[in-house]
Amino acid sequence: MARKTAVALLRSPAFLTLLIAVSVALWLSPRIALLVVMFVLLSLILQLDWIVAVMEQLEPRVRWRCKLAAKHKLVGLTIDDVPLLNHPSHLEEVLDVLKDNGMHATLFVMSGFTESEEEVVRDQGLALLKRAVAEGHELGNHHMYDEPGFALTDLDLETKFARGSPWTKRRT
Repeated sequence: MARKTAVALLRSPAFLTLLIAVSVALWLSPRIALLVVMFVLLSLILQLDWIVAVMEQLEPRVRWRCKLAAKHKLVGLTIDDVPLLNHPSHLEEVLDVLKDNGMHATLFVMSGFTESEEEVVRDQGLALLKRAVAEGHELGNHHMYDEPGFALTDLDLETKFARGSPWTKRRT
């Protein structure tokens, strides 16, 4: 998987642009190269509008920002790795806190959890997810493993989503 990720990164237009910028800067001066790298990294961390706009053009497959004109300040709360495979889950406590505070979240469900858990744990997880939906939370599809989407082929990505999608659709 690391090799696939590296190959995908090397083919990324954003990476190629950075590589060209660093190469030109190195040709000019090592100090300038360091400044270019630091500037690009700082820009990505701070998400300056112009650098985000450039990245949107270089990598259109990635959603870099949401263009909503909101009258109110909004926060999207997401909870990843629900339920966490082969580990104790705190989902019940999380749902209690959300309910007590009148908040909703999107829970990203591990697509393979029903296949890999013991029956008792699986049934508890299913009951909690049904509770989450009943309380107004959304369920999203999470792959079984954390791996960067840009490193997957379109077919691999579709296959991984298909594995979890029937489960989340059936529960919502």
